[in-house]
Amino acid sequence: MAAHYHCDCGKYFDENKSETTLEELTGEAPAHTPKAAVEENKVEAKCEKEGSYDSVVYCSVCNKELSRTAETIPALQHKFTGAIKKDSDGQNGTHSYLCENGCGEYGGTVTHTWNDGAQTIAPGCETTGVKTYTCTADGCGATYTETIAATDHNMQQSAAEIPATCEAAGKTAVMTCANGCGKTEGGAEIPQLDHNYTYVANDDEDTITESCDKGCNHSADITLTVPANAEYDGEKKEATVSGTIIGEYKLTHDAEPINAGTYNATLTVGEATVTAEIVIAKATINDVTVSVTEPEAGAEPQDTVAGGTGYTAAIEWSSEAEKFDFNTAYTATVTLTPDGNHKFASNLTADGWSVSVAEDGSATLTKTFPATRKAELLSVAKPAAVALEEYYTDADEV
Repeated sequence: MAAHYHCDCGKYFDENKSETTLEELTGEAPAHTPKAAVEENKVEAKCEKEGSYDSVVYCSVCNKELSRTAETIPALQHKFTGAIKKDSDGQNGTHSYLCENGCGEYGGTVTHTWNDGAQTIAPGCETTGVKTYTCTADGCGATYTETIAATDHNMQQSAAEIPATCEAAGKTAVMTCANGCGKTEGGAEIPQLDHNYTYVANDDEDTITESCDKGCNHSADITLTVPANAEYDGEKKEATVSGTIIGEYKLTHDAEPINAGTYNATLTVGEATVTAEIVIAKATINDVTVSVTEPEAGAEPQDTVAGGTGYTAAIEWSSEAEKFDFNTAYTATVTLTPDGNHKFASNLTADGWSVSVAEDGSATLTKTFPATRKAELLSVAKPAAVALEEYYTDADEV
């Protein structure tokens, strides 16, 4: 036999590693050695249908097919022991089982077997309930139902009567069904009784107390309150009423409380009345500004000066001359008079002025201006000749 290679797969190769045969290497054909038969082209048997395959024998040396025989596989029988399927509900319904051979068909149909049932909808006093039975076969899920008869109401008192008072209406007793259906009877409103209110004034506290003489223990106060530390600002300073009563009250003022002064506020309910004073203080002026033109020689003195918020102003000069003279210092005196809603602070200030506040409430501002300019000498006249009539040598002789 020539040199060669033999692969585990059964093939032969020459010394050049080219595929060859045993016959070429030995120069003679060896006898075939058959392998065990193998199945080819197999078609599995199914329920009620045969299968088939080819039984093939190959040579173990050269792998040549030595024989091929067609074989038949007997048809399978259904095996209805798989998953359950509900065919129908109802007391006489059925269920079937899936064939475990994989054909997809169901069979082995039987009538449902039922449990003892369970109440799924409770009966009401006026409505029927439902009892549901379920098939005991695992996975079936079939059901059928029976009607449970309605029950009768069982009315019991759940709330006692609430008598009416003069503060609130009452209610009749409430009857409720003890079966839990929610039905109730009664609970009708009993009309509220009428109050009979009386009112008492308390002047020390500026309050009026409302109470009912029918014994309902009702008691309520309203209080008259006046503004504290009120000062004039052009706005009303009215009294207010706090608290709540059932009766109607009336709040009046003897005059509109706007300007500085004293007013009376009166609160009235029924026959009860309380009165309190509203005191509006004058607004305090702490500083003022006046505009006065500085004197100028030959100019007329300023005879008016503008006032400010809450006061008027008047001006006088230290001289009554119609025009300012040369090289003269003049003093201006400005008198400020507050109106009825204002007063000057005792430490009133005015920039650049000396200030004094009188007992009558007026304020006086004084200011001395620098002297006016000196007159200019525009020309000088030449004096006339002087003739001496006598001459003295000693002053004592004159």
